[in-house]
Amino acid sequence: TLAGIQADMDQPGFKHFFFISFLVGDMTYVKATHKCLYGTIGVSWKKTEGSFELEVKVPVNTTATVVLPVKAKTALLNGMQKMAEDQTMRLSSGKYKIIVSEP
Repeated sequence: TLAGIQADMDQPGFKHFFFISFLVGDMTYVKATHKCLYGTIGVSWKKTEGSFELEVKVPVNTTATVVLPVKAKTALLNGMQKMAEDQTMRLSSGKYKIIVSEP
């Protein structure tokens, strides 16, 4: 899907899952939720001129891997600079806002 919530087939029931968002054409905003055994998974993303903003909610007792749809070596994660290894970030339970400035 455009929002990018995807199950990890190695960990059933969304114990671990992926956020793999897709930027398509002129689309600038997407929001979606998915209810799983552990609670509600949430994601929204916004593309503006020069940046990509992603907000995610990872339920308690789960983990998620975010795959950024834009190339970046670093990103702001809840306001703090974080390295993005291979354009991915592994997150534990919580709410996160990720901002990536496009080159």
